[in-house]
Amino acid sequence: MVTLICFLLYVNIIIVLPILFLICIINPSKINKFKNNPTRLNVLSYWIILSIINILLISFLTNSMIDDQNDVNINDNKIVKNSKIEKSSINDQPTNLIKWNFQEQIDKMTSNKIKFASIEANELLYFDFPYDGGSIATLTIRKKDGVNNIYLSISKGQFILTNFNNGYLRIKFDNEPPIKYSILMPSDYSSDVIFINSSNTIISKLKKCKKIIIEAEFYDEGNRQMEFDVNGFKW
Repeated sequence: MVTLICFLLYVNIIIVLPILFLICIINPSKINKFKNNPTRLNVLSYWIILSIINILLISFLTNSMIDDQNDVNINDNKIVKNSKIEKSSINDQPTNLIKWNFQEQIDKMTSNKIKFASIEANELLYFDFPYDGGSIATLTIRKKDGVNNIYLSISKGQFILTNFNNGYLRIKFDNEPPIKYSILMPSDYSSDVIFINSSNTIISKLKKCKKIIIEAEFYDEGNRQMEFDVNGFKW
C-alpha cells in the first residue's frame, strides 16, 4: 500500500505538477479561481506549496519503508543466529554413540541363527598402489553353531601371516597394555581377512571397554594401527 501511494505521488510530481506549472505560466485563468482575478504569481504560489507537500509525503513514506525493511533484516538476523545456536548445540552433544552393526542370518542347512556384530575403524588406512584410495578395516564377531569367531577384514590390501600359523597381532583395550593374540588365515586363504584366536577372552573384554586399537602387519606396508570405538557392545 505504501509503495502504491509513493508511486502515485511520483506520478503527481513528474506529470501533473509540470502540466499545472505550464498552465499557470501560459494561462493562469485555466486554474480554478483562487481569487476573482487570478494572477501567475498566485497560481505559482499554490503550485510551489503543492510540490513541497508532495515531496514531504514521499520523503516520509520512503523513510517508513526503509525502517520496515530494517526491521525485517533484524528479524532475519535473529533467525540466523538462533539456527547457528541450535546447530552448535547439536555438535556439542556426546559422540560416544554405538557404532556396532548387529545382524542375524538363518543357516539354510541347519535352520540355525548366525549372529554378527561388526564395526568399522574410525579412520581409513592408506596404502600404496594398487591398494591406494583408502581402505576400510572392519572387526566382526560371529556366532555360528554355538561357536564364537572374531575376524578382521580390510576392503583393500593384504594381511601378512609370518610362519603361516604362528602370526599374531596386538590389541590394546582402553588404557591397558597391548596384548598379543595369534591369528589364522581363513579356509579359502584370502589375504584380506584374518581370524583372531582367543575369541571368548576378547569378547569378554569388549563388553567392558570403550575403545580398542589393533595393530596388524600388511603386505609391503608394515604394521598399521586401527582404532575402534567399541562402546555399547553386547553379546
